[in-house]
Amino acid sequence: MLFHDLREVHGYAYSIQSRFAANKLERRFPWNMAAIHRNIVPAESQITAVLSKLQRESIEPDRLLAQGLC
Repeated sequence: MLFHDLREVHGYAYSIQSRFAANKLERRFPWNMAAIHRNIVPAESQITAVLSKLQRESIEPDRLLAQGLC
């Protein structure tokens, strides 16, 4: 989803990778991005917006199917 939003929709990043790791004490969502300098702040803002939206709303089933996630 981040790749689609940041690369394909907004053109902020050349690439972006993320993963989720959790244990009993903490949850981590590290991400890496390749972007030109002028796009870093807007890209980080978009990442925050996407993650905030995921905290508030369910992901649409069609989007999960399109990404092969269900």
